[in-house]
Amino acid sequence: MAPRTLSGDYRVHKLLLCPLRMCPSTWRIVPGPLFRTPQTVTLDPISLGGEEAQASAQIVGGILDSSEFYQRFVNLYPLERPAGEHASPHEMFSALDFKLRFLSIIANSVLRSSDEIEAPKIGRSPGLGAWVSYLRVCRDTLGQSRGEASKLTHGAVDSALTAYDGGIDMGISKIRTPKKLRDHLGHGGALPPYAEVSEPLRGLLDSVDVAIEKLLGATGLVLSESNGSTRASFKFEDREVSTWPLIFSPTTDEWCIFSRYVANGRPSYFSFGTDRVEASSIPDNLGGALNRILDSTAPRGALGAFKEDVTSDLRGFTEELEEDLTPGDRDHGFEVWWKKATGTGIGFEERVDYFRLGPDDMRQWRSPEKWVPYSRYLREIANWPLTARRIRIALEEHSRKLASQEVQNLGWRLGGEGQYRESSLLVTDLDGSNRSESSFSDLLNSVDEDLQANRPQTQVVFVNGEAGIGKTRAMIGAALHRARTIEEEAGEHRDSDLPLLLYVGSSGQVLSQLDNVIAAAVSSTRSITAAAVKALCRNGLMALLVDGFDELLGNVRYNDALGSLRPWLEDMGGRGVLMVSARSSYYVGQYKASVRRAHEGSAMSVHHKIAEIQLWKARDIREVLTSYGVDPSVLVNLSEEDRQLLRLPFFTRAFIEMCLSEEAGIPTGTSLPEHLLDQYLTREEGKILDESGRSVISHRELKTMFSYVAELMEENSEREADDELLRTAAMFTIDDSLESRTGLAERLPNLCGFATTTSGGAQLRFKFQHELFFDQFLADAVSRYLGGSEVSERFKAMLGSSVWRTATVNRVGSSVSIDRLSSVLGGDFADGETAARRSTAALNVGSLWQTLISRSKSMDWTIRSADLIDPLDLSGSEPGVMVMSNVKVESLVLPRRTGWRISLQSTRIRRIHAQILDFSGLSGVDASAIVEILTPNRLIEKPSEIRDVLEKYGARLVDAGPTPEERNKVLPEAATFFLRRAIDRGEYFWVLKRNHRTPDDDLLARKRTEDVYGREVWLAFIKAMLDSGLAVEESIARSGSAKIRVRLLKNGSDILGEDRSDERVRDFWRRMMR
Repeated sequence: MAPRTLSGDYRVHKLLLCPLRMCPSTWRIVPGPLFRTPQTVTLDPISLGGEEAQASAQIVGGILDSSEFYQRFVNLYPLERPAGEHASPHEMFSALDFKLRFLSIIANSVLRSSDEIEAPKIGRSPGLGAWVSYLRVCRDTLGQSRGEASKLTHGAVDSALTAYDGGIDMGISKIRTPKKLRDHLGHGGALPPYAEVSEPLRGLLDSVDVAIEKLLGATGLVLSESNGSTRASFKFEDREVSTWPLIFSPTTDEWCIFSRYVANGRPSYFSFGTDRVEASSIPDNLGGALNRILDSTAPRGALGAFKEDVTSDLRGFTEELEEDLTPGDRDHGFEVWWKKATGTGIGFEERVDYFRLGPDDMRQWRSPEKWVPYSRYLREIANWPLTARRIRIALEEHSRKLASQEVQNLGWRLGGEGQYRESSLLVTDLDGSNRSESSFSDLLNSVDEDLQANRPQTQVVFVNGEAGIGKTRAMIGAALHRARTIEEEAGEHRDSDLPLLLYVGSSGQVLSQLDNVIAAAVSSTRSITAAAVKALCRNGLMALLVDGFDELLGNVRYNDALGSLRPWLEDMGGRGVLMVSARSSYYVGQYKASVRRAHEGSAMSVHHKIAEIQLWKARDIREVLTSYGVDPSVLVNLSEEDRQLLRLPFFTRAFIEMCLSEEAGIPTGTSLPEHLLDQYLTREEGKILDESGRSVISHRELKTMFSYVAELMEENSEREADDELLRTAAMFTIDDSLESRTGLAERLPNLCGFATTTSGGAQLRFKFQHELFFDQFLADAVSRYLGGSEVSERFKAMLGSSVWRTATVNRVGSSVSIDRLSSVLGGDFADGETAARRSTAALNVGSLWQTLISRSKSMDWTIRSADLIDPLDLSGSEPGVMVMSNVKVESLVLPRRTGWRISLQSTRIRRIHAQILDFSGLSGVDASAIVEILTPNRLIEKPSEIRDVLEKYGARLVDAGPTPEERNKVLPEAATFFLRRAIDRGEYFWVLKRNHRTPDDDLLARKRTEDVYGREVWLAFIKAMLDSGLAVEESIARSGSAKIRVRLLKNGSDILGEDRSDERVRDFWRRMMR
């Protein structure tokens, strides 16, 4: 037949034929996903008449009908094997999933094509269980629909479900249905050798095939073009049924079948005919078409949140982090197919797990026996007893290493009859409110309660205390005791609800990512990863104890303390507990400032506590001495200053070791710290002896050299030094080249130990054997520059270099006379090079002033350009006259007696503690800066009441205060109070009931909100925040009574500052002034 020219661009099927512009009698089929080999067919053109007539083509003999179309897909699930071999059960279940998916799509398409009945919605991420459930619904719906298509499809669906429900007989009494077999295999269950799986499953697959083939045998296949893709329809006797948008072909080598379409994502399709698992070319118009036939958009409510959390949690345990973990819908819940990583790092375990919400929205997992809490599931996949055991072993090794270092580095004896003594704590919220005394055990109990209560905000606990106060021992001891308890209970076959405590040491991890530090801590367990730790922490099964937050920060001028924790806190999603230790309240101050600067709409939901470890009391010291066999009467031989030092556990232990040794005691006129430094220097001297057994550098020179080392370390913001830094310090000490001192250059490296480098190798590094030694030598460096009559420039430089810790400040304060120190501090240090250096200098000046005032018991001083972050306690001072100029005071404790005067010039005080109500000695007070006044009878927090009580009892104020008209409007003051409290507490949200009332079980929150100005004022404030767009209302998916979170969308400080550039702020304050 001669070729004919045809108009249009009609194609028989782009996967099968080239564009049919010319119609010869013979065509060659283009190889595609359904036809892997070229074939030749004969076509008869059909003329429809007319010059511009479209052409059609009829396939003579037919090569592709509905059944063959279906079988081409089925053939991509090869189940045939050589003689004696069988496809695995997992492969068979995958084939079953496809067959039921294909049948469900036909059923959905038939119902959508009907004008008389609405098609049931398909789940957004259906799995095998969801398809079975969907077919059950369709069977009922098809039974109510008329027409040949509905009748035939109803019969096919009914036959397939009858086969599925008929069960399988493998000779195992407890596994007689496909669901139970799939559950058993998905949970890692093994089958007995006598079990015959292949034949029963193959029989089920064949039965489903027969049902589908019978249905398709009564239809014709129609392939059509639309918008660049090919669509497949099945032609029944009464109507044509399109499978779009669930089946389509976007390119010449690919067919796509619907997989899932979840929230905030693109539709996902299985790819057939390519090497890809998932289709990569998805038309833009698919989303809208799918939304019309799928369940409502993004998963919402408790179940949707549960799905998202499971997906996030399981990523911590997967073999591949990029694995697709999209949950599949099923009856009353969902399922997840995934690959669990093994503890050996070799291979993986294939699982399918089922989840649901039980009574009261309790999250549950289906165990082989019954529905159990989700937490039990996480314990199972984390191999809980083994994880506890390995954490216990790692902590015991860490404890042995600490004890060994004490013997090696400090000369202490290993063991002893003494017992660990728990320190007491002073616990407050971040803003200093809600004060209570506690023990470390009580603090851990509160951590357990917070985790078990699943509170709607992450709990961050800062454990503060100076070096040597026992933070590390307390945290390791707690984590070790907990791991042992869980391990023992598992051995007794008792389920423990206690969370594991994961200790993470930050020593030597300057500026490391927290994830990296955690990964290093859990590497020895081989059963969990840093990602798994997040999942366990989110779900209350583990709490993180990070020892050394200040070391993690690195440079003390680092001004984004929040930044080091932010990724972790955001991943917690408002759940879990994180405990971090720091050696100074300065670092908590840095964190506070960082939180206050956090810009608009911080997504973190965090509640903070500060636990300040208290120094030992005299009774504690006597009892510890007795526990080690030391008679407490020896204390009479110490000076009062040294007896005060024993309140720090490190010094008590050092004193005990001294008493138990054969030493003669502390030489007359030598302080305890000085004696300990001398012992340390003697041990270090032994490392640098020459051939004759003499040290190449004298005892005094070594002490001076170490002060230079500490100074250079601090300047470089490091706690370790390389050989080059040691050489520099040695040259400063001998004031000459190293070559002038025989053997010095060669022996200096003997002071170093080996440290691991970031590249995995090792290099020599010097480190002081205890942080307190560093603090003491740094103090010697500072004091060296205070010896002259003038304040040296080097002292000023050191003031602004870094914030000094308590031990350094105390040693400087005790090594310099009160007159000399007051003379030095009387200068003005406000002219530093940068704002950061001026701020650091103000902090150090403030600390030195506090030491001086404590030593002198006098308040007759003029303080300039200082920042006092610890309480300025004048209660023990004699009445006098104090002037403060350009000073920031966090807390001022006034003298117990009258007759004192304090003049404030450009000075702001945040808190005042008055034991008698007499403020007549206070002048220059900025009342607007004060957030609370504590009197013997009450705590005053309202701005108007603070101003009233100051004026009533004689204080002279400098700020104008509100006008009479403003004083009559309570809303502006209430708004200021609520926002300031939120800023101080580092919380940019309020957890409320749906009616914006505070939860009934949170009395502290009520005292800070509704009870301050009354319920109506509080509700008006929240309404104005929401209506003006400065806050948003978020639902909290938790079991129990429904709660919401009202979260600020703008920094609270900017709202208080009445940011005029933001219409939302202007609108809010207009509402407050009505």
